[in-house]
Amino acid sequence: MFLKDLRGLNLEFLNTLKGAITLFIDPGRADATPDIEDGMINIKATKLAIEYIKSKPEVAQIIQERYIAPPPDMEAIGKCPEGSLGYAFAKYIKDTGFDPNYYRGLKITDDTSYILHRLRQTHDIWHVVTGLGFDVNGELGLQAFCLAQIRIPLPIILLAGD
Repeated sequence: MFLKDLRGLNLEFLNTLKGAITLFIDPGRADATPDIEDGMINIKATKLAIEYIKSKPEVAQIIQERYIAPPPDMEAIGKCPEGSLGYAFAKYIKDTGFDPNYYRGLKITDDTSYILHRLRQTHDIWHVVTGLGFDVNGELGLQAFCLAQIRIPLPIILLAGD
């Protein structure tokens, strides 16, 4: 059992290292951040962050329900009234040319994988809510915001690399 656990940790570490090196070489490679996050899914810092998140009663209920949002209907969202979050999100997606469904899904097997999946799924809307841009500085700002709000360890790696 110990060797199996050790092999799993080594693979997770290598995944984290791969993502970190990719971002070091090209800070614009947003597709590398899930590698880092996936590699840190079983570390103590992640487990502590998940426990902190679950300590909020309103969030604990959402986690228990395991709600997964459907893919956004950008045509319908684009018809929201000007000044609404829906309108701002549709404009953000249109202006950036981003695919609102571009995120690496995570097989949901427990509270940790559920929370990380939802964070990935809602990442772009947080850019709109916070007003932080989608360039490298905006991403780092959003990571700092996430660290302050939910204490997950991914932002520490990303901010340290800047």
